[in-house]
Amino acid sequence: MHKEAAAICILICLLAVLTGCWDRVEIQERGFVLGVAIDESKDQQEGEGDEKEERTKGEGRYVVTHQFVAPEGLQGGDGGGGTTPFFNLTTEGASMIETVRMLATRTSRPPYFGHIKMIIISEDVAKKGRMADVVDFFLRDHEMRRGTKVMIAKGQAKDILNFKPPLEKTPVTFIRSVAENIDRTGRIYPPVRIGDLHELLLRQNSYALPRIMGEKEEVKVAGAAIFQGYSNRMVGWLGEEETIGLNCIRGEIKGGIEKVEVEDKLVVYEFRGKNSSIEVDVSDIENLKFTITMESEGFIPESQKTVDWLSATVVRSVEKKIGEETVRIATKALNKLHKEFKVDAIGLGRYLYTHHPKVWDKVKHDWDRGKNYFAKSTIELKGKAIVRNSGVIIKSEPIQE
Repeated sequence: MHKEAAAICILICLLAVLTGCWDRVEIQERGFVLGVAIDESKDQQEGEGDEKEERTKGEGRYVVTHQFVAPEGLQGGDGGGGTTPFFNLTTEGASMIETVRMLATRTSRPPYFGHIKMIIISEDVAKKGRMADVVDFFLRDHEMRRGTKVMIAKGQAKDILNFKPPLEKTPVTFIRSVAENIDRTGRIYPPVRIGDLHELLLRQNSYALPRIMGEKEEVKVAGAAIFQGYSNRMVGWLGEEETIGLNCIRGEIKGGIEKVEVEDKLVVYEFRGKNSSIEVDVSDIENLKFTITMESEGFIPESQKTVDWLSATVVRSVEKKIGEETVRIATKALNKLHKEFKVDAIGLGRYLYTHHPKVWDKVKHDWDRGKNYFAKSTIELKGKAIVRNSGVIIKSEPIQE
């Protein structure tokens, strides 16, 4: 009898753990969010139907556009017989969670963020110093992936999610593919994961994020937005060539080209790897002296000047010109960061933290704010290049003797 009672108790206990996934949502009932665009609210009242909701005036409200995938539109090679493979829903609220919950009035499927690829934030929001506020929800959400990429839009972010991509099923997929072309051009700032952004926010390090521009007809990923770490405020843009320069300084060039002139003829050099090294003289804390050496290797994909590429003298001459051009481009970016923005998006403060912690302890509270030791420092750039080969030919026309 005791054995039977024990068995019954065990069965009752097992029932408590065999209840299954009580909060399970079937996959066909989920609304898969691919991307989110966040803009600043321009109106002072938000309405649903005939009702108007009183809300706080001024800053703090967002217009958020969620891009959902439409599975039926992804089927087949022709886009599901004319069905659009995605749809966008826009809501407005004082917080991210409010805009998400308001989607319940617009769609039958609850939004699911487990497959989100992209968060695009407008420059208006970024310039108000609200980066930490807008990403807080996404960092806390258990469905979010820390590999989600973050970009800054020049203009309205929601316009970018409304364009029709020429080669991909959805705008977000197209944008993600373009952003990964960093092995082809240095004009794109390397993608930044939301997990990496979280660390930058916690450390109050200044940083850069990729810039995206576009409307319904075309989208372009090029340039960078620069942020002051202490205030989380966007302070300005780097143009495309300036972004090449910043990538060179940081040693993050994975591909791209540089053009130099040899006797008034164009020679093109293509990067196949780039590194940068930093040295610093810390003897005078009021004028720290940094030397950044940018080293690269690559090949010659095109030459309008017929030269003997088997000549070591010729190759060294071209390498010198490439190094000088690298310094010229990088100096444009450095001048903007060092003299105009006075913001360390290069990472020199991080270098001091790692290699000279005692010096960093003295300057960290006034690095690129307050006394701004960063702006007071001296930064010298050096460029070195190695031409590994000149392509599968050494000339395309006879060398004139």
